[in-house]
Amino acid sequence: METLDIADDGRPVVLVTGASSGIGRATAIEFARRRDAHLVLTARREHELRETSEATERARDRTTTGRAGTGDSAATVLCVACDLATADGIDTLVAAIRAKAGRLDVLVNNAGVGGDQSFDAPTTMRDADRMLALNLRAPIALCHELLPLLRASRGSIVNISSVAGLIGTPDSEVYSSTKWALTGFSEALRASQSRFDVHVACVHPGPVPTPGWPHARLARSRFGRRVLASNVEVIARTCERAARRRGGPAPVRPRTYAPIPLLRGLAPWSIRALLERAARTGMRARLHAPLEQEQTP
Repeated sequence: METLDIADDGRPVVLVTGASSGIGRATAIEFARRRDAHLVLTARREHELRETSEATERARDRTTTGRAGTGDSAATVLCVACDLATADGIDTLVAAIRAKAGRLDVLVNNAGVGGDQSFDAPTTMRDADRMLALNLRAPIALCHELLPLLRASRGSIVNISSVAGLIGTPDSEVYSSTKWALTGFSEALRASQSRFDVHVACVHPGPVPTPGWPHARLARSRFGRRVLASNVEVIARTCERAARRRGGPAPVRPRTYAPIPLLRGLAPWSIRALLERAARTGMRARLHAPLEQEQTP
């Protein structure tokens, strides 16, 4: 852990989990560029966290130097390498924030893990344990532990759920479960913390072709890229706006998926038909995959 102290100089302190790549890295860059924020970045991979830190420094808008209340000192980037799927990881991160900053203005719960394997796969329960720990328990634990700091600053919590938290997608039964639960947790927390002026937003990204996520096939489809897939920059901007209490408490990106809650209420049969068709298509793809691989030169 670094020995840096975060100055109380008027800049907001922003914690971004899962900041080593993808949405987390883009979100850290967005807060550095638009808010000149002090950043606390966390993920398991220290080397990639350093790369994110360097990227935020390159992206900072130098015109913010000298803004009232910030002075001429540079903003701090604190990197904390830990595994948030473990209780020790949560404790390490919370202790670092309390010791090095003593305050917090924005919590972005982005860290997560997913997959699209069949539910009857041999590794399902092993993977389920990590999904439940990282996708659900970690954001709940961080909100619980850091809520006093966020109440003191009248800050914001941005939980990154998924479109899978609005619709149960085939071959992601456990992942969808964690994201539905995170969506529900965010809604309940928003209601309970409103009296303390703590803002809670829940962002629902569609498929994003980022490292470690099973959406690379979308990049090969023009329709997928333009209509179905989102990108990390769009989601990062959405998170930064949500932290400023703009854009609604539960934005969906891309907006292609925004009608899902309405359809669930007014025409649930359409959602069921869509999911069943997607499941059949996915099953055919898996059955044909070995033959296609054998035919590849």
